[in-house]
Order: sequence, then C-alpha cells, then structure tokens
Amino acid sequence: YGDRKLLRTRHKLVQIRQQLVNQVRGLLNAYRVAAPRGELVSAKNLDWLSTIELPGHLLTECLHGLEQTLRSVQATINALTLRIKEEASNDGVSGLQNLESVGPQTALTLVRELGDVTRFTGTRAVTSYAGLAPRVANSADKSHHGKITKSGNSELRWILSEWAVRLMSRNPLVRRWAAPLLRRMHKNKVRIALARRLLIGVYFMLRCNEPFNLD
Repeated sequence: YGDRKLLRTRHKLVQIRQQLVNQVRGLLNAYRVAAPRGELVSAKNLDWLSTIELPGHLLTECLHGLEQTLRSVQATINALTLRIKEEASNDGVSGLQNLESVGPQTALTLVRELGDVTRFTGTRAVTSYAGLAPRVANSADKSHHGKITKSGNSELRWILSEWAVRLMSRNPLVRRWAAPLLRRMHKNKVRIALARRLLIGVYFMLRCNEPFNLD
C-alpha cells in the first residue's frame, strides 16, 4: 500500500505541475512574453520566471506565486522520484526494468498495482482489472466489441498506455506491428491494443516466470 501511495502521489503532483505550467504559459502568452525553450520547470527557467515583470503589480504577483508553487511541487516530485528508484531496486521489480522503455516508475507501478497475479483466473480477468477489456454488446447470435470499459485500475491503465506510447515511437518491431493498424484505426485505439498486449505479456512474465517477448 505504501508503494502504491508513493506512486499515485507522484503521478498526481505531475498532473498538478502541468496545470501550473499551463497557467504560467497562459499569462506569458496573454502579454506576449516569449517563454524560454525547454521545460519551464527547470531551475534555469524558473529563475528566469522570477525576474519577469508583467503590466501591473497584481499580475506580477500572480506570476511569481505560480513560479514559487512550481518550485515547491517540482522539489517534491524530485524527492519522490528518488524514493521510487530506491523502492524499485528490489528483486521483484528489477526484471521488469530490463525491458525496453521501462524505468523504475513503470516497473514499480506494474508490480504493485497488479499485486499477486495468481489471483487472476486468466488474461480476461487481468485485462478487465486494468479496464482494458472492450465492452461487448450481444444481440441474438452477434457480438459487437466497443470501447474499453475504463472501469478498472486507472493507474495501471495509465502506466501501460504511457509505455505503449514510448514503444510506438521508438521500437522498430512495434512500429511495424502498428503500421497496418494505423491505416484503418485511430492511433489511440492502436495504443490501447498495444497496452493490452503489454499487460498480458507482463502477466505471464510474473505468473509463469516466462521471458517477456514483444514478438
């Protein structure tokens, strides 16, 4: 439970950080102040933000308040990231970190959010738990598979989707697999299909001690 709370807290703070960044960029764009290149939360760019003066002292105070809050949130995120790396260094997670595009956060989230994989009766149960199973509408002797249910573990679904995005942009094998699907399906559907396959691969890896294979 402690690991899950650690991971979920960091995820929530990253979302809050993005909301703060959007507010800062909105203020800068409104008064035609060109933002620096790179991440706005870098130490260099936050120092730059602290020197910006907008028309009127109230606007400037708002900007500097957002900048100070960003500093605090980023410092907490950095501290939690280091803690996640420490927690992910144990034997139960190290095997997953050897997979492509899997870092400490992804590996630890997969293991902790899945928990004891022997409790799942099979691949349908584990995909349903993650909310990656498609809705099925039955009519007479026909079945229609629709959008995913999204009724399962949102953190697990999110981390699998992030992993799928990285693989689709970097891995040649995955890109070849996705190419024909992308010609007839929206990229989000292909991403979810890949996330489902990744989940099943991780499930067999953890349950049966089988090597993970993208083929």
